[in-house]
Parts: sequence; C-alpha cells; structure tokens
Amino acid sequence: MKPDFKNILLEVLNIIDYKDDKEKFTNEMLQLAHDEAIVALLEKLPLCKKEELKKSFSRALTPEEAKDIIEHYTTFEEYKKSLQKTSDKLFQDYILTILPTLSKDQKQKLEDSLVSVKEKLEKIKKVESDLSDV
Repeated sequence: MKPDFKNILLEVLNIIDYKDDKEKFTNEMLQLAHDEAIVALLEKLPLCKKEELKKSFSRALTPEEAKDIIEHYTTFEEYKKSLQKTSDKLFQDYILTILPTLSKDQKQKLEDSLVSVKEKLEKIKKVESDLSDV
C-alpha cells in the first residue's frame, strides 16, 4: 500500500505524542494543502479564467465537485502534481517547526519512520517504472 499524506502525518503526530485531536489536525492540513494547490493552479490561468474558477470554488464542495471543476480548467494530473508539491512543502515546514522541541528518542523514531516511508515510495516508483516499460 502506498503511504499517503494523512497516514504519514498521523504517524508523525503519534511519534511526537501530539495531545490534541489528531484527525482534526490532519484534516486541516489536508484542506490547507488542497487550498494551496488550487491557488498555485489559479496563478497559472489567464485573469478571466481565474475569476470563473474563484466563483466556482466560493462555495463548499465535495471532493468530486472540486475534481469536476478543476478538470474544466486544467487536468486532474496537474492538480495532483500541485497537491503533491504543496503537501510536501507543508510537511517539511511542519517537521522543521517541531524538530527543535523533540526529544532524542522522538527524533530517532521520526527519522526511522521517514526513512521507512522513503524506502516504500522508492520501491513503488521502481515498480511503476518497470510496469511502464512493459
């Protein structure tokens, strides 16, 4: 199974012994990543298209509605790339923010966890690459 942003973040919150609502925190982080991905895509559009898209996103949307709107202005692949980029940045910023507050044990557990995730992602990329060569 491919590690996803929410599960990775939940694991980090467990490692650092996060006391507040972990689900709420991860959902807010996911929403922020989504919002920033949309803004990044908006910046690439001509002004008239930006206004149209802003109006479409001015109300609460289901993920499916958001996907349909996005695909009208750009490809879903471009959105996924933008979301990946913003998620990575938010995650890195969060890790850098909490790092000075962690104990040695927490830092080691965090490093071990991140190395494990990186190795899983590298294996998945290799398999995907091998499959695309077929």
